[in-house]
Amino acid sequence: MRVERHRFMPIYWLRPRLHVALDLAMAGAAADLVSRYERIRVKADQLLAGAEREHVTRVLYDRLCRVIRIVDQMLALDQFKANPRLESLAEVFGRSESTTFLEVLPTDDNNRKANANSRSATRRNVSKESEKRITNALKVAETEASQAEDLCSRAVRRGAMMAYFVGMLVGIVVFTVSGVALGTLLSHVHIAGFDVERFLTVFIAGAVGAIVSVMSRMSTGDSWLEYETARSYLRVLGMFRPLIGAIFGVALYFGIQSGVLQFIKPPVNADAVFFFFAFIAFLAGFSERWAGDVLVPIKERASRTAPSTESTSNGAPTVP
Repeated sequence: MRVERHRFMPIYWLRPRLHVALDLAMAGAAADLVSRYERIRVKADQLLAGAEREHVTRVLYDRLCRVIRIVDQMLALDQFKANPRLESLAEVFGRSESTTFLEVLPTDDNNRKANANSRSATRRNVSKESEKRITNALKVAETEASQAEDLCSRAVRRGAMMAYFVGMLVGIVVFTVSGVALGTLLSHVHIAGFDVERFLTVFIAGAVGAIVSVMSRMSTGDSWLEYETARSYLRVLGMFRPLIGAIFGVALYFGIQSGVLQFIKPPVNADAVFFFFAFIAFLAGFSERWAGDVLVPIKERASRTAPSTESTSNGAPTVP
């Protein structure tokens, strides 16, 4: 693992980068683990930043070091099996190679046969014990790889939600200013029955309802985002989420005021009208499904009253 830093960046902007240079052909039974860690590394490198990325990278580095040690043990075991003069795996790593049991030359045939049998038994025991330890180590490494993958996925999910939330904050500012400008413009057009205060109320209430809906989903861990996508795309989607809520709120306000939604009646008390429309607009922004269900009767009515464009008998006159 190495740390990269641009020469114009401050010291706290260091970006740790993890590079895996292990040949999969030499990894043997651990090749799948190495490939799995490489996929996690690419995912973290592309979708994470800051402290989240540093934490995941260091965890991957620690787990990969253990996998590489397992690969070393596997290669040492292969060398041990290929060289009949080795008595233990320690000799493969260049440790003490002084006179050992395997290097003692027997003086007669009986001793030679006894030493050969004892040596073969010793080598078989060493091989079985080493294979058992490597198998157990690979199982533990598989569990650690699953934990690292889950850690990276949760970090990516948090980053995606944060990018979406930042986009919403930018959107609420931009579209609130746009809504105020639009309401001011419509107030100068002198539209009969148009109330600029109510328009701005339902516009802002719908946008706030959309933001509260997203925050509620975040707090409950509800998954609705494509986490493994560009953060810029998620920020753009987040920017338009308040606008969608505001449009639903304004649409319901216009539908009630125009009398199209006759099953929703504003309160008779004039003091409660403001709160009524603010609440309706907030519900529209909070739940798009609820707003769609309210607007369904309008769609059904339009489909029933639409004239049929089909002609009988392909346009031929009917003969009595």
